[in-house]
Amino acid sequence: MTVPIEVASGTRENRVAKRVVDVLREAIGADYKIERDDGEDVLVKRRLGRDRFNVTVVSNAIRGVRLNLDQE
Repeated sequence: MTVPIEVASGTRENRVAKRVVDVLREAIGADYKIERDDGEDVLVKRRLGRDRFNVTVVSNAIRGVRLNLDQE
């Protein structure tokens, strides 16, 4: 599944994180717990028995916002 997330140029980190959370909740929210930590960090937690998945950043055109993907 591909979930495009569009964010307007000039959007700050906290707003980007909020947009990412909103889009992910709409796309996969029932199967995963999605939340923000410290304003700009997005956490996706797999519910018991749900499949693992990978997130790939295809393009980041927002100046001043870095996207780092970490898996725990």
